[in-house]
Amino acid sequence: MEHNLNLKPINTELKLYHGSPLVLKNIKPMPSRILAGTEAVYAAAQMSVAACFCTDGWTDKDIELGLINGDLYIKELKVDAFKLLEQKGYIYELKNKDFYTCDELTSFEFISLKEHKPIRSLSIKNPLDFIIEQRKMEVIRKKK
Repeated sequence: MEHNLNLKPINTELKLYHGSPLVLKNIKPMPSRILAGTEAVYAAAQMSVAACFCTDGWTDKDIELGLINGDLYIKELKVDAFKLLEQKGYIYELKNKDFYTCDELTSFEFISLKEHKPIRSLSIKNPLDFIIEQRKMEVIRKKK
C-alpha cells in the first residue's frame, strides 16, 4: 500500500517491544487508523507501553496513554476501565531494523512497514500489574 508518511529513522540503540493478546511467530503489518490505513507494525522502547497493548478489549474512549512533561502515563477515562488490562498477553522484543517515527505518532511509538520475527517473547499474566510493577508509567485511576 502506498503511503504519504514522512518516515524518520530511529536511534539504532533502542530496544523495541510489541504487545499483543496473541501468540505470534511473526508480527505482520496491519492497517492503522492513525496512519490512514497504511499497514504497519507498532513498537515502543518501553515494555510498559507494549504491555498496554497486550489486550484487545479497550479503546481510546476507555483508556488514555500519553506524556505529561515527558513522563509516561496511563489514565482511566471510565470507572474500572483498567479491568480491561487484566487479561493474559504477550510482549515481543523486536530488532529495531526498519523502524521509523513520523509526525502522526507520539514520541514513544515507532512503526515498521515490514514483517518482523520476534527475538524473544514474554508472557504477561496481568498487563496492569506488570505496568504498575515496572514503575515507568504513572497509573491514573478514574474516581467513582
